[in-house]
Amino acid sequence: MTTDREQLAAAASSWVHAALRKLRDGHVVPRPRYDPHVRMGTNMDGALIRSISATDDLETLIEAVVPRFRPDGTSSLPRDSEVLYTTSLIEACATRVNRLGTALHDDHPELDDLVGEFVESVLSDTVEVVCCRVVGHLGTSTEEVLALADVEVIPIRGDEISTDRNLYATLRTLVPACGRADGLEPHETFGSEPVSLVVTRSDVETGHSPATLDNPETMQRRIDDMLLALDLLFGGTAHSIFDIIGSSREVSGVPPRRTLFQTGPVSRLWYQRPVRIADTDTQAIAAVRALVAATKVAPTSRVVPPMRYALRRFVGAKFEPDLYDGIVSLVISLEASLLPDDPSDIGANLSRRCADLISTEQDSHQDVMRDIKLFYSVRSDVTHGRQLDENRIVAKLRRVSKVGGDIHDRDVIVHATDRLRELTRRALLCRLVLGSGDEPAWPFETGKRAGEMTAAFESPATLADWRSKWQAWGADNGVPWVTEAVGPLARWQS
Repeated sequence: MTTDREQLAAAASSWVHAALRKLRDGHVVPRPRYDPHVRMGTNMDGALIRSISATDDLETLIEAVVPRFRPDGTSSLPRDSEVLYTTSLIEACATRVNRLGTALHDDHPELDDLVGEFVESVLSDTVEVVCCRVVGHLGTSTEEVLALADVEVIPIRGDEISTDRNLYATLRTLVPACGRADGLEPHETFGSEPVSLVVTRSDVETGHSPATLDNPETMQRRIDDMLLALDLLFGGTAHSIFDIIGSSREVSGVPPRRTLFQTGPVSRLWYQRPVRIADTDTQAIAAVRALVAATKVAPTSRVVPPMRYALRRFVGAKFEPDLYDGIVSLVISLEASLLPDDPSDIGANLSRRCADLISTEQDSHQDVMRDIKLFYSVRSDVTHGRQLDENRIVAKLRRVSKVGGDIHDRDVIVHATDRLRELTRRALLCRLVLGSGDEPAWPFETGKRAGEMTAAFESPATLADWRSKWQAWGADNGVPWVTEAVGPLARWQS
């Protein structure tokens, strides 16, 4: 007596052979080796496959053998779709043979391997889903894979020409069907070196896959949180380019999905501060992620706390296509984190609080106050609908410390925005530290009246205690330099 596995394998093999003959007769395959991927509904007519009688036979057998595919609700799992699996199988078979560059024939040995993978996927109640984020200006100090709890960083080696080739080769080992993702075309990483893949994995119940992939609190959020931690620690220019989410199997019920991220201003590639993380940074990265996690709210909440909103604007500022909008977002981030309790005299209070918390011997209290006032003035020019006189704004931004007076006008706003981002980075990290712990020095949900917070900032003892707390946090987590300003941006290919 044949087992369910043997029945499925025999039916799938018979169907694949019939489908490949149909595709060959319809001139869908073979395809050229430089583009071997076959996508149902794009360059392969789904009706062509549905017209094969073996298609209905295979899908009927799947429903009979595996309860979760039955439409009568007899399974405890959400109903799965057998069409996703059969589509994945025929796409994989055609693509595999095309990539090998051999003649297309029905008894190719590669087909048996894929049929076996198809049977395993259909019978399994779980599937490993992998999210691979391509990130520019990110590497590791040793150029080896670095594990960070539930995320790992895989540096892509190569020069300006070979990086893309090595990137896609690595992607195929993680998500074998990545080439069949809708809209996936070669995305050159030129100018974004070093490039890394940031990878996270989840085992999910089959049938839950589509909902899991659309849930913003799952795999993509893990990577976002890790990249935010890197921004808060290093103040670098690491940026997401695109990601692929799909199964670790070439044949599965999870179609690969691509997400392309906003690029931000072109000047992001002119000036760079790449991040190369080391084993010694893992403790600090985990600590920052824990601080950020304390600000989260339920996904269904319609109220966003000030600190959470501050972090959101900090992240969004990097991708604003207009640098003026980036300045506005960063100033809003500072306001939400440092002035949630006092809406009066915002420019003066914001600059003083920021300077009181983050100024150092290398970055004086006077410089921080003056810079924040200048940025707040530019923010007012932009948001209140005043005429944008770029000569006037550039002249104002030239007065910002760390900008310098010997650079071209077009570069002034780049360096000024980076200076504001650096001030915001330290202010947010300080605020996260002060709001953490069982007895936080400055709780996020403070509820204090403006007068109470003003009194706290006017107390030298309180300020000294607050500053020492976040300096101690950096030392305890192996990053004592985190309280200081990062180095200047580097000109690309200079």
